[in-house]
Amino acid sequence: MRSLSTFRSDTRFTTWLYRVATTTALDFARRRDGAALSLDVADDDTSPVMRLVEQDPLVNPEQGFAERELREGVRRALAELPAAQRPALTLHYFDDMKYEEIGTVMDVPVNTVKSHILRGKARLATLLDPPGG
Repeated sequence: MRSLSTFRSDTRFTTWLYRVATTTALDFARRRDGAALSLDVADDDTSPVMRLVEQDPLVNPEQGFAERELREGVRRALAELPAAQRPALTLHYFDDMKYEEIGTVMDVPVNTVKSHILRGKARLATLLDPPGG
């Protein structure tokens, strides 16, 4: 709320909010002597995010299990991506942000965003490819 006066209507409110949140998180991390902060979802099934994405196991338990395994694999693969590729992919695919908005949030040029997404997708494909397949 303290930063609300810095909002300009030339960008979407959500883009501005992501930028404020990113800057605040980075400032906090710097104050903690550069200690890494994890923005990953908790591994337990009690987190609100996991409850939202879990399919009802009573409907189709096998499909629910397969989807959960896939989500876990994607989460692990995302964690292995370089620090710049992970947020670019997350903002693009999970938050449906455009390249320009991601550039604003990450404070990088649009071509850099495109590069991060392209390289991140290629790396994810390698990480998610089953052995021998």
